[in-house]
Amino acid sequence: MKALVVGLWLLAGPLSAQQLEIRFLDVGQGDATLIREGGKTVLIDAGRATEIASYLRTLNVDTIDLVVASHNHSDHIGGMTTVLQTAAVRFYLDNGIAHTTGTYRQTIQAVQASGAQYLQATDRSIQLGEATVTILAPPPGCTR
Repeated sequence: MKALVVGLWLLAGPLSAQQLEIRFLDVGQGDATLIREGGKTVLIDAGRATEIASYLRTLNVDTIDLVVASHNHSDHIGGMTTVLQTAAVRFYLDNGIAHTTGTYRQTIQAVQASGAQYLQATDRSIQLGEATVTILAPPPGCTR
């Protein structure tokens, strides 16, 4: 299995706890990670279940700047359809390796229906306030 690797780096000096928020959400078999900084929000994975929507509501998250699926197995993307239907998602990024499951097909359809921009799986750095999110894509030629 080839997954995206996501790292979070601070640009200049430490951030205060009031600026950077990282939450690990128990969403069934897998976890989801919510990162907020500088008015921007990133969600990494969504677990299997629809519990993610209630977590997002509780945390007053109605807009997500970037949703990342580390890989396209149901324990990581099972709740993505719910996220895409209940929050405004600006960008969606996965590992770029298509999967044959109904969960994957439903997720890609939900990305298209939501209007989120699908980002190609490439190494990149994304600015999140004063922090930098670094994405490392699977090596070329990976098929699963």
